[in-house]
Amino acid sequence: MKTGKETIKLVVREDDATGETGFVISSLPNIDDMPSVANDPYLIAHDLIEHVNGSHNIGGIGEELQAMGGIWNTRGKLCDMRRNNTEIGNDSIGNVARDITEMLRRFLSGEPLQCTVPPVKESDYSEDLDEIWNKTSEDIKHELDEDERAPDLIATFKTAFYSLFELGLEKHVAQYGGGFMANNLFYSIVIELEELDMANPEPWDEIEIVIDYDEVEATAGILEPMYEEEDY
Repeated sequence: MKTGKETIKLVVREDDATGETGFVISSLPNIDDMPSVANDPYLIAHDLIEHVNGSHNIGGIGEELQAMGGIWNTRGKLCDMRRNNTEIGNDSIGNVARDITEMLRRFLSGEPLQCTVPPVKESDYSEDLDEIWNKTSEDIKHELDEDERAPDLIATFKTAFYSLFELGLEKHVAQYGGGFMANNLFYSIVIELEELDMANPEPWDEIEIVIDYDEVEATAGILEPMYEEEDY
């Protein structure tokens, strides 16, 4: 379980894929052809709390599949996906399935998993995984043209989904326990960031987030820019 305090800095970056300017965790690598900046507190909280291998590993399909396990432990199993939209927030299966479908699209286009896939094993969440995959299978029929659906590749991806989702869930439980700690921290970060002006940031803007794992709370504030004193 995580203990103590952790300080994270958000900096402003121009997204290589979209040209949008927004905040990212300072340690997040540039991700080619993938949106990475965010002005949405939920996306920042996701990167901080639900990714299980550190922000420097964010980006690959395999890492994102493991983060799905983190999402499930933090918000999914509690049907608490998004508090500012109850219609979306209560549909955990649909939310995760949409993300899985998008990752499958990337995989079918030739992007590698970029990680080792351990053997699939039974878990307490096997029924949840089955529900998510069944909903993903429905989405595939609507989102992918028939000539895009390669059965062998889809079967390979399905195995990776089951394996890496479970692996990410195991890692997340080891870091945060059964989920209530992670859920409280996630929404503590969201609430703090919602009080800040994250829209239209200036290039020099920085936000500092302090996560207190012992008190299960987070604080965030905009850092004042440091100006060098001029000699007169």
